[in-house]
Amino acid sequence: MKTERLGLFGGTFAPPHRGHVHALDAFLRTVKPDRTLVMPTGIPPHKSKDGGDTPAARLAMCRAAFGTFPGVEISDYEIKKDGPSYTVETLRHLEAPDREILLLCGSDMFLTLSRWFQSEEIFHRAVIVGLAREADREDEMHAAKADYEKRFGARVILIDEEPVEISSTDVRRAIRDGEDLAPYLPEAVIDVIRAEHLYEPEEATMEKRILDEAALAELSEKVRPYLTPKRYAHTKSVEKEAAALGAIYLPDKIPSLRAAALLHDITKKEDAEKQLQICAEFGIIVEQTDRLSPAVFHAKTGAAVAARDFAPFTDDEILSGIRWHTTGHSGMTRFECLVYLADYIEETRTFDDCTALRREFYDRIGAGEDPEIVLTDVMIRSFDYTIAQLIEAGQPVAAESVAARNEFLIKRHDGQPVSLPAKGLS
Repeated sequence: MKTERLGLFGGTFAPPHRGHVHALDAFLRTVKPDRTLVMPTGIPPHKSKDGGDTPAARLAMCRAAFGTFPGVEISDYEIKKDGPSYTVETLRHLEAPDREILLLCGSDMFLTLSRWFQSEEIFHRAVIVGLAREADREDEMHAAKADYEKRFGARVILIDEEPVEISSTDVRRAIRDGEDLAPYLPEAVIDVIRAEHLYEPEEATMEKRILDEAALAELSEKVRPYLTPKRYAHTKSVEKEAAALGAIYLPDKIPSLRAAALLHDITKKEDAEKQLQICAEFGIIVEQTDRLSPAVFHAKTGAAVAARDFAPFTDDEILSGIRWHTTGHSGMTRFECLVYLADYIEETRTFDDCTALRREFYDRIGAGEDPEIVLTDVMIRSFDYTIAQLIEAGQPVAAESVAARNEFLIKRHDGQPVSLPAKGLS
């Protein structure tokens, strides 16, 4: 019996654009599978559909984008299945005697594949086909191919094809801004988007909430499905700590600090595979250090998901606090410092460094020391602890963290304020 060579191309496809079409075309021309499944990923049930799409709409767009390719079928398996969709589970579902599965991956997915859920089984069950989404990733792709083949006995094919660099985030922005969509999307996909009024902002969903106690209590319940019980307890403690720090440094910003605290970890429970799917959906740039230390992903993806799913409760300042709560960065605002520090020293943190830093902060504040000097010193020490731990663990240190530490050291030496004034809505 002849072995069937089954191609698999998954993604959020929100919406499917010319970059996706080019990738599939290159895959079909180069690998020549007998047939190929295009499989949109499922969306968590708590994801907002306001101003976005629906599973039915994404299936319709995929049929419009890819349906004319011979031997290509659009599968609703991941959209219809209950629970999270992991690639390894899809491969198990598709496995059959005399069938070889060829899994098409863009560069970000390909370069982090070893960190996916049960990645060793993925390498066993499928031939991995890598195609760069950016023009400058060739060396990284070849290095990863060699690594996968050596460590996992993986079967890897790299497609040598000039990529078409488009992100779904750029496309959604172009739709909202009323731009010409022809450079981004196949005409048939444009027709679906216009007929269904997809990705158009809805004024009702954009109306901002006043962050009073009722709104914050509502937000607290809305974030619960995004978090594990343990993570929710941590989040509530960060909220409490952010309010305490705000009372010292930014009393007029306490409601916003509490909102940022409630939202800061909303994508923390997602593994590397899911983080990459979110990055692909929002067009988030994935640095090489991110791939080596995926724990920092959730700050980037959390800010993007918060802006989408919790728009009435957020503004640019709150989103910035979420974005930088893990690594910090050069030029941190006072607001960003307080969200970062609240996450570091909240009272459920039992690590020695965290408890020591919390004790130092409140002892010195209680002794009447200058709050500016105390905050500067504690921020420096927090980066010292974090950087030392990363080095000891053999993990990369985010360049933003090094820049932030150095900047605070310079400010301390020169007697400058710890951070820039808070920005955004007051």
